[in-house]
Amino acid sequence: MARLINKTRKYFISHIFIAAFLFFTFIPGAMASVLFLSPQTGELYTGDTFIVEIKLDAQKENINAIEADMVFPPEILEAVDINIGGSILSHWIEYPDFSNQKGLISLSGGLPFPGFNGDNGLLASVTFKTKKQGEAIIAFQDSSQILLNDGQGGKASLALSGGHYKINSIPEKLPKIFSSTHPDPAKWYSQNTLKITWSKLDTAIYSYILDRYAFTVPDEYPEDPGTSKAYSDIGEGVWYFHLKTKYQGEWLTPAHFRIQIDTEPPLSFEPRISQSDSVAGGQHFISFNAIDKTSGVDYYEVSEKEGHWVIAQSPYILKSKEIDEYFIRIKAIDKAGNLQEEFISYAAPTIHKKNLFLRLLGMSVLLLIICVVIIIYILRKKRIEKNLRKKRKMSEK
Repeated sequence: MARLINKTRKYFISHIFIAAFLFFTFIPGAMASVLFLSPQTGELYTGDTFIVEIKLDAQKENINAIEADMVFPPEILEAVDINIGGSILSHWIEYPDFSNQKGLISLSGGLPFPGFNGDNGLLASVTFKTKKQGEAIIAFQDSSQILLNDGQGGKASLALSGGHYKINSIPEKLPKIFSSTHPDPAKWYSQNTLKITWSKLDTAIYSYILDRYAFTVPDEYPEDPGTSKAYSDIGEGVWYFHLKTKYQGEWLTPAHFRIQIDTEPPLSFEPRISQSDSVAGGQHFISFNAIDKTSGVDYYEVSEKEGHWVIAQSPYILKSKEIDEYFIRIKAIDKAGNLQEEFISYAAPTIHKKNLFLRLLGMSVLLLIICVVIIIYILRKKRIEKNLRKKRKMSEK
């Protein structure tokens, strides 16, 4: 559960200086493309989970390849998940990965012509969990780079802008927020009807709001009494429920709860069957790549010839060595459990027995005609030669 402390005026001013420091420290020059994090600052409690988005501002240059390497303090933060749902990258050279032992995050990918030239391109989203109090800085490493879509893969000028996050201990009397429909803030759900409940303090009143922003502080106008709230037909993506409590005449720091919704399956994709001497000793294999714009593809399943489903990765080596006839089904399942199923099939053309007999008969007749023509030609030639010899003998007499 993500619960963020209400910012005081002093802390707000300090955040302005931190943001300015990050901006001017990590961005060396104007008009350079920028790898940046969103949000870049935040104040959280121990045990919270929160999402940091890795983004690109291309400064109107056409970019078609990106390599991003990042570091974080593993003693304060734990990386829980990396999600590529909605990423501008469609081809992965190095699939996004992290190491909590070393405090490293890396990704490397590209996109087709004409590339990306926008100012808010999402590369991936990283979910972190806070472990203890402290100051956590997430920074890009100098090995990060982006390549231009200029036909030569030239390097673009690049600026790096990381993030700074303060982790505090949980204060007393902070209400706990629960959801019977979406209990785990780190998981994705396909249900778009939400029910929220929270622990109650005697005589307390509440103000709350549901929106897309992790750092929202509700206003100080109380809602209807109660300790629950229901919503229906919520749109896809990440949402936050923010709860502010007034207890004994004082408004307390707000509590926050994240909800992740994905109701749509991955996009339709086209699996392909191939063969290469460099792959599995020349055996046939299928390759596939699906895209899910919200939660991202979690895994694939493959079934050969109406057989059992097995979890698979691309390329998938076919178990059947005979491919004169095949029927293969592939499922792409996203992190909310939605699935998209595709198939490829092939049947070698068959020749009917009657058609085969007619073809053989026709070939035999054609061969017989050719033989007759050749025999007639030979006989005529011999007859002509015989007549010529007779004429020569008569002329000699």
